[in-house]
Amino acid sequence: MDAHAGTDHHPAASSALPIDASLFEVSPDDPMFDREARPIAKCYQLVFGTDRAWSEGKICHACSRPGAPKKWNFLDAPPDGRCSDCGGEVADFWPISQILADMRQELARPDAVCAVLRQGEAVIGGCWGFSATPEGLDEHLNHGLAAHVCAPDVAATLRAMYPGVERFAYQDEIFLRPEFQRQGLGKRLFAARHAGFAARDLAVYVMRTKRNPPSTSYRWFRDGWGYRTVTDYPDADQRVILAHTFEAVSRRL
Repeated sequence: MDAHAGTDHHPAASSALPIDASLFEVSPDDPMFDREARPIAKCYQLVFGTDRAWSEGKICHACSRPGAPKKWNFLDAPPDGRCSDCGGEVADFWPISQILADMRQELARPDAVCAVLRQGEAVIGGCWGFSATPEGLDEHLNHGLAAHVCAPDVAATLRAMYPGVERFAYQDEIFLRPEFQRQGLGKRLFAARHAGFAARDLAVYVMRTKRNPPSTSYRWFRDGWGYRTVTDYPDADQRVILAHTFEAVSRRL
């Protein structure tokens, strides 16, 4: 992600410490899951909350509308914690409790893989994903959305683009703290998850990102790696669903 430094929200890790990529293999059913996954959730919150392309730091629920949330980057959020329009209290766009709940749900899905990048003990990036049928992806990618902002024809388009493919590897999330970007670490993180997916007999990736303004993931996967557009969301963020084959992706790693 094309995030920006947020030192008020996360201490910088020492550059002298080694950086390692590994799989996160704590089961969502493990009583220790929340404690072990919390550093990953905090990194996620920081990155998407300081990324200028997403600006998912704070939100005013009272002023938000379907497909058009009233939101702020952490760095630009109201200093008094109140919305300038309605005067109501703003909240975290991604509460840690919600991120953990989403992780538990998504890592319990078929073929789930989670990779984490650490510098010493500090989590500096993460990514996860799972497999799903075209119809399962259609439901997941439009879950909770009003009909007028849903991505159209997800399942039908995937089946037309990739005949005979019954399960797709969904690239659910990928994020990296801003001070570690543009050093080849995002590719290293992706490769760790890719290795996990490759062992599960999957052949095609699907992902969702945004192109207005274009996120780093959009520029990286669409412009750099040649991912194909599946369909677009008719929403203010101009989110887009992309896909590409494992064979093509493997040549990039």
